[in-house]
Amino acid sequence: MLSSSANGSSAAPRRALAACLYASVATGCFYGFGLYSEALGHQFHLTPSQKSNINTIPYAFGILSPACGFLLRRLGNRLSLLIGGAWIAALQMLMWLAATKRVHLPIPAFTLVVISTLTYFGMALVTAAAFTTPVLHFHEQRGKVVALVKSFVGMGGELVSQVCPPTALCRREPSCSPALQPSRPPARPPSRS
Repeated sequence: MLSSSANGSSAAPRRALAACLYASVATGCFYGFGLYSEALGHQFHLTPSQKSNINTIPYAFGILSPACGFLLRRLGNRLSLLIGGAWIAALQMLMWLAATKRVHLPIPAFTLVVISTLTYFGMALVTAAAFTTPVLHFHEQRGKVVALVKSFVGMGGELVSQVCPPTALCRREPSCSPALQPSRPPARPPSRS
């Protein structure tokens, strides 16, 4: 059982932990990329290296992640979580709109990398708050609370797999490979009545 090392009520630290658990789920969206990368490749005729760049290049910007920590100190935890979460949500929606061709992308490979990179910075801002806030409230159990928050990050990828099955992007795109096409129930033979 987690107990707060701060004096007074344990309600505020527990609420902060619950908020950080919830927020950390959003940062796991990159883990779901493998589920829809094949469909993206077919939608936009991307090469394997272009697909790989969409999910890999953003991590090269990890060197700039400390800037999110500085921003966290300036804005505070609540505002950082709000801005970072809204940023992630807006960019993931843009990714979905682009992937389903509801928004035209003039240079798809480049634009998808930019969207992913910008999403990464939203995730870095949320992570800065979600991993540090519980430690402030649970000094003596900081390893456990960080592990707990990190486990919720993995849940984000799992949620993507439930919400966006690989076939979702191929329903309206005949150029998708047959393996990604939604399965159809076998045709029933006509009845002899």
